[in-house]
Amino acid sequence: MAIVLRYCTSHNVQERLLELKPIDSHKGESIFKLLEDFLKNSKLDILNCRGQSYDNAPNMSGTYEGLQAYVKKKCDLAIYVPCTAHSLNLVGVHSVNCCLEAVNFFGFLQSLYNFFSSATHRWNILTTSIEKSDSNRLLVLKSLSDSGDTRWSCHTESCKALINNYTKIIEVLETIISPNSKENEDTKRNARPLLKKILKKETGYMALLWNDILERSNKTSIQLQTINCDPLKALNLLISLKHYVSNLRKCSTLYENKINQLSPKIKEKYSDEQERIKKKKFPNDSGCNQVSLSGHDKFRVETYNVIIDSFCSQLEKRIEAYSFLKNNFLFITKLHVVLPQDIDEEEEVNKSLENFILFKPSYDYTQDYLLDIWKHFNEKNLLISFPNLYTAIKIYLTIPIANCSAERAFSKLARIKNKYRTSSSQENLNSFMVLCSESDVLEVINTDDIIKEFASQKSRKKYF
Repeated sequence: MAIVLRYCTSHNVQERLLELKPIDSHKGESIFKLLEDFLKNSKLDILNCRGQSYDNAPNMSGTYEGLQAYVKKKCDLAIYVPCTAHSLNLVGVHSVNCCLEAVNFFGFLQSLYNFFSSATHRWNILTTSIEKSDSNRLLVLKSLSDSGDTRWSCHTESCKALINNYTKIIEVLETIISPNSKENEDTKRNARPLLKKILKKETGYMALLWNDILERSNKTSIQLQTINCDPLKALNLLISLKHYVSNLRKCSTLYENKINQLSPKIKEKYSDEQERIKKKKFPNDSGCNQVSLSGHDKFRVETYNVIIDSFCSQLEKRIEAYSFLKNNFLFITKLHVVLPQDIDEEEEVNKSLENFILFKPSYDYTQDYLLDIWKHFNEKNLLISFPNLYTAIKIYLTIPIANCSAERAFSKLARIKNKYRTSSSQENLNSFMVLCSESDVLEVINTDDIIKEFASQKSRKKYF
């Protein structure tokens, strides 16, 4: 278990990895005991906690037996915020499983990667054929199974690689199954269904659709993982993504027109249009008058709209979890535009807000204007003048909206635990991970005294 503390300094917002704790049980109560012991040993009062963020696992987010429930029993002011980046990835997981065509598409991407990566010479043929991106970076297929269900950057890169190199991949597959190819029969047999699948019109349609959805989702996820991303900024990012995807519902014809731009070799008709139409007859030989869809209309109704509706509905459920923040902290995000006549003077905090609006600085605010206001509070020592507003901004900036800092710490373990540290104890590895994650703190620490103390402990020279 990684323990990360988010706090405000006079000029910035910081997230620090404090310690890594081994856990014996995954139950919320057991994890809370570890957290409570750590806070006591560190002389930190849990009553000062104003926010907590974990992933959506039941032992962490459970309302009754989750870690957040036990923390709230000790401090009911500790607002629980589900990790926004993890919630967004779960939206993608549910969207992929909403229809058969979406499941088959990502299964095809994984099969395509497995086919080329299982042999070095086939991988070399692929990489020498595909084009590089604008940043001179080679766009190649990525493994989807190794990345797990909730890490979707590999899905984004795989879709982008397929879109940019659609014709090249078809040509490579055609070369492999050609009679003049030196590949064995097993390889040719595995390549034929991949070529058949990639030439389908449905595959090109899905590649274009998922490339747009995942590219926008990936950019949103990157913004959600930044330290300076505040709660309502994260909420606006999710709402913006929902509007973007919902507007794609009107673009089904546009996507169909783009399919031929991927490759001229893609078939012009959908799979069901190429099949023989079977007329069903009733016992009295009268035809069935039911309306049956085919081609573009069938794909739009049964696949395209289903994916978009599933994505938007799942995202709407995730957005509802952050309604508490919107209802209680929305006024903070409007400090730079609100006017005195727009404020209700009944509550004490609103009176403080009205006075601050008249007193606020007139310089241009950056994108992180709330952080600018926070700096202005500390530079001008406005705590005495506006104590309620000062506390509200501090709580707002302190509330965590993602637990990505902890996950990034575990990602560094592969670089820390190398062949030279195979015999290191768990305690030393934990210390190395903390030092690596918080390397900016080490740069300002004077290590001379630490080195002298260490040298004196290891020195064999005895003074008499």
